[in-house]
Amino acid sequence: MELHTVRVTNFRSIKDSGVVPIDDIACLVGKNESGKTNFLQALVRLHPAPGQPRSFDVNDDYPRAEATDMEARLADPAYPRPIVVTATYRLDEADLKAVADSVGDGVYAPDGDPPTVTVTVNYAGERIFPGIQLNEAKAIQVIASSTGLKGAHAAAKTVPEFGVALNKILEDDDEGESTKSAATAAITEISKWRKGNLVLAVIDALEARAPMYMYFDQYASLPPSGNVRELLLKRQNEEPLDDGERTFLALIDEAQINLERASTQEYAELRNGLESASIRISNDLKEYWSQNQRSRIDFDHTYVDAPGEPSESRRDLVLMLRVEDTKYQVSTSIKRRSSGFIWFFSFMVSFAQIRAQAPERPLVLLLDEPGTSLHGLAQRDFLKVLDGKLSEHQILYTTHQPFLVDPDRLDRARPVVEDGDEGTKVYSHAYRVDNDTLFPLQAALGYAIGQTLFVAPNVLLVEGTSDLIYLQLLSRACERKGGTGLDRRWVVTPVGGIDKMDTFVRLFKGQQLNICALVDTVGNKQVKIDKLIAEDILKADELVKLAEFTDATDADIEDIFAVDFYLGLVQAVATANPTKGIYAAINVGNIAPAEETPRITKRIDAALRSFGQEKLDHLPPALYFERHQDDLLETLEEGTLERANKLFERVNAQLTS
Repeated sequence: MELHTVRVTNFRSIKDSGVVPIDDIACLVGKNESGKTNFLQALVRLHPAPGQPRSFDVNDDYPRAEATDMEARLADPAYPRPIVVTATYRLDEADLKAVADSVGDGVYAPDGDPPTVTVTVNYAGERIFPGIQLNEAKAIQVIASSTGLKGAHAAAKTVPEFGVALNKILEDDDEGESTKSAATAAITEISKWRKGNLVLAVIDALEARAPMYMYFDQYASLPPSGNVRELLLKRQNEEPLDDGERTFLALIDEAQINLERASTQEYAELRNGLESASIRISNDLKEYWSQNQRSRIDFDHTYVDAPGEPSESRRDLVLMLRVEDTKYQVSTSIKRRSSGFIWFFSFMVSFAQIRAQAPERPLVLLLDEPGTSLHGLAQRDFLKVLDGKLSEHQILYTTHQPFLVDPDRLDRARPVVEDGDEGTKVYSHAYRVDNDTLFPLQAALGYAIGQTLFVAPNVLLVEGTSDLIYLQLLSRACERKGGTGLDRRWVVTPVGGIDKMDTFVRLFKGQQLNICALVDTVGNKQVKIDKLIAEDILKADELVKLAEFTDATDADIEDIFAVDFYLGLVQAVATANPTKGIYAAINVGNIAPAEETPRITKRIDAALRSFGQEKLDHLPPALYFERHQDDLLETLEEGTLERANKLFERVNAQLTS
């Protein structure tokens, strides 16, 4: 079972997060206090791993403005408990087989490709599987066939009716022994289900395969030492534990020290166990932590008098965690190591404990602001760990750090915003997101572009981000039709407008890179472009004007498309982003003819001004096209593909290596 979508409601700052799609990794990006932590804190309670938060408290967790009223309503035991998390899971063949092994083939056949199942958890902590549809007649048939029962089940349409029929067989003195024996076997099969209930049997089979959730934040970092007996007793007595204590208990478990052995182990036995744990942990650390391969984890220990015990009669074991630098053969307390190292090591210990407790169960890792104190390059290393060593698990993590956003996988980003009275919202796109929330995404992309520019020999400069998106999509469309796409050797770089083109060209020419500039030509921009050629900064062939591929003297990248297609993109933005609702009014009837104004974007600008609106924002239509490309690429007209083919042939001709 894999998490497919999740929706959080009625939890702290979240009234309704909206449905959030989840793939292998989801990066929740947002400002401080936007509600990222609340989203994870709700989700972990759906199916918590051992030691993780489990319960909800209406007074603390329900949205504050309505908490008092809800507490009063919940005083009535019959009042429905509010739902906090609604999740859908993708089911694979192994999941369906597990259910079939429990209740029979064909009994449970959920819809969808892949099939999915929905699970909710409410304020009572109850997990509910709404909408499960079962073929009870098939279940009856399976049991009758496996037990050799004949005839008795023919009229039964439900399992309870079948049970009544079976009991009548046992009570009927005229029935033969073989029939009664078969009826008894059938009753035994039904009794294997929880409460003899078919729905509960299916739920139990699914529950056994559902992923568990592990939440980890910076507050769960290891303390430098801990009293073993006190911590084990607190856990045994189910006393409250803080996050750091839970992590230290994970370390105690790794060292295989239980309550009985905490004060009675001989020195040699204890030391051998600690050294064994040290070797295992150190090897794992080297595998995950690339910043310093010389670190070795070591345990030191001492004893202190147990509280309330006569001196020397009982001693409590205290473990102290140290880190040795194997190059200099010097060890220091872990508290003297960087906070980034402590966080990383603490997470690894907690993860290893949960993995050991349930080695066969899938995990969903919920990492709250992971690696905040790591160096930027170490944060990038951490992303590699997520995609590498931890890739068998689904991961949701929160961040506002650019280096913790993978610029190659911006589709994983889920912007989180605090939307006034609506509370926290989590989006799967950037249509309605403010610039502050978008900053980590923009910074990550900018850094990636900056890094590739100086190692790639061929750089195609374009004016804006929308140009980059359209080129990628048009290239894909042309290649699907067997035409020419943009050569993969080009690194496409938005420069932020024609005004900055001069600076970028001079910068990259100075690095001896092959430059090609794709531009529109309007007004005083032509003067700036001509200046690049006059000063021999660019050769004439290295300057590609979009008007070359249209019938107009002036053109933007948007003019490569048919007018109706581009207007469709603009109108669609209004549906995805209500703040752009006026875009829905733009159509061929209220824009100027091409003879008056060649460029479609300028014609739309004029129409928007007539409505008292600002000019067209070029990026949202491009983003909409990108998000819906699977459907839209097939609708591009032949004329569009012909123009795009000529554009790519012209640009690719400028490649030098």
